[in-house]
Amino acid sequence: MATMNISDNLLRCPITMELFHDPVLASDGHTYERQEIEQWIRSRGTSPLTRQPLSIDQLYPNRKVKELVDVFETLLREKNYQFILDVDVKKKPGRPLFQANGKKIFAAEWLHDNNNRPEIILLKIDGTRARKQASFYVNLSRHPHIIRTFGFVYDRNNPDQNNSALLLQEYARGGSLCDLLEDRRTAPGEKILIQIFLQIIEAMICLVSNHVVHGDLACRNVLVFRFDENQPENNIVKIIDFGLSRHSQLYAMTSSTARTTLNLVPIRYAAPEVLLSNDTSDFYTEKSDVYSMGVLMWEAYSRGALPWANIANDDDVIRRVTNGFPQQILQHSQQQRARASDYGERGLVIGGVPNPASHFPEVAALQKTYDSHYVHGSPASRKRYGEAYATIAFAHPNILPLPQCPTDEDGPYLIPDLRLWGS
Repeated sequence: MATMNISDNLLRCPITMELFHDPVLASDGHTYERQEIEQWIRSRGTSPLTRQPLSIDQLYPNRKVKELVDVFETLLREKNYQFILDVDVKKKPGRPLFQANGKKIFAAEWLHDNNNRPEIILLKIDGTRARKQASFYVNLSRHPHIIRTFGFVYDRNNPDQNNSALLLQEYARGGSLCDLLEDRRTAPGEKILIQIFLQIIEAMICLVSNHVVHGDLACRNVLVFRFDENQPENNIVKIIDFGLSRHSQLYAMTSSTARTTLNLVPIRYAAPEVLLSNDTSDFYTEKSDVYSMGVLMWEAYSRGALPWANIANDDDVIRRVTNGFPQQILQHSQQQRARASDYGERGLVIGGVPNPASHFPEVAALQKTYDSHYVHGSPASRKRYGEAYATIAFAHPNILPLPQCPTDEDGPYLIPDLRLWGS
């Protein structure tokens, strides 16, 4: 069994990659979040870092790490989550890590006690201003699969301060999910992708509960904090750039904006109702994000391939999507088509072909059912699930009703639930 890598930061739990809340020292010499390591020991009995046997009875509070975390969290609150560039934090030398469509990402560092604080980046969004107080953005990001935002940064040397937003966020060494997929010769295993999808869905459920529409859900907007080929449950991803879209609940375009990420529509990932909306906010909803989730799933199974790569003109893509031909997204190489017919098409079905799940909890339920009965199921279960799924994937919504999946030796089940999908 593969082991985890030691956390790159003293204040992060190596299991969750999150800041500590209740750190404990184990007999392997490493510090963990109490709840996480207790659960790990109960299920595995060994250290996630060294493989040596561990006991819950030999976990002791790490007061030094707890003190460092408390000092850091107190600093954030005392600053009211607002920092000053070149006073509290600074950009590292060199070019931006990323730059496109009015968005720049800079490597950054703390100016005081940098070694005992999380690695950070500065996200600059031109042509925008924040709609809410800094604390809202900070609290929204306190989710294990949403990029952590520590606050806003004020740049005293920027004469146009009111025409941009500068956010202080945690840094992900693994880069984006899109980069990881494109660098591989084969797509990650099915079990790994399902874990990644479920984490993204959990993050989206959190956004929905806070009345936030992502608006640009794609593999490029998912960061990889840990990738483990051998243990799917060890993989950790977080979503970024939520709310950076038209009709954002978090940001507003400034009057001087010519071109910014907020006035761009991600055409190859957008739901038909968004493409037909004529710039109406009513169509940017959880349901449109669910559609984009389906395209993201296809993209992941296709190793980061561009949706509709065989069509150069975005207007032609809009016509095809709005005319009901999203399955033609799969027109790539023969090898990609073969894999997509097994897996990637399922993402498109969940996202909107032929009949979408409307809410992310429904998508999560479908993913878990698929994981249970297809990925981890018996050969008979996989065969029957595959047959039922193929009928769903290629049925016309107005012609063929959704069939009930037959029962196998594992017990009765319905895949997917007719109550969620309709006919």
